[in-house]
Amino acid sequence: MNDLNPGGARTLARLYTDIAFFRRGPEDVPYSRRVLGVTVTAYVLLSLVLSTLMPVAADNRVALILVDSALGLGWYWVVLKLAGHPERFLQTATAVFGYQTVLQPVFVAVTWLFLRYMKDPAWQAPVSLLLLVLAIWMLAINARVLRAATSWTQFSCIAVVMLQSLIGRLIETGLFPDATTPTP
Repeated sequence: MNDLNPGGARTLARLYTDIAFFRRGPEDVPYSRRVLGVTVTAYVLLSLVLSTLMPVAADNRVALILVDSALGLGWYWVVLKLAGHPERFLQTATAVFGYQTVLQPVFVAVTWLFLRYMKDPAWQAPVSLLLLVLAIWMLAINARVLRAATSWTQFSCIAVVMLQSLIGRLIETGLFPDATTPTP
């Protein structure tokens, strides 16, 4: 597959969608630095565009997205090194950034609804439930990708993904304390 032509981009988008719906896994992702680079770049650019829709302070938007991406890459490099499978980094990181890119518009829309209506009693419960379902879905996808890469138990992979989320959130909040505060 030529990974940078339009047909290759469509093929990758289909692959990442299949990963998001549990039909394929990281083993199906091409082993390519270029594909990883294109996928991370697409993730960052889409994040930048979609972040303009969020009702939060925009002062550190670019830095926050770059830190988030670097933390994700670093996390999977370390985890796969600890698991004894550093050779699986390219496919694993590509799969994670790929499915996140595909699901990002949905995630941003649900997060926007949550931030917008979190104080409205009529919308608080349904929007919170929708956000919870989406978070569990993304956790399950990420754990499945990690399990395929490490051969660890599903429970261990869920714990590692949750730890990644917690550590990433702590680092980002420490660096950018106002980045997720909703604006009036």
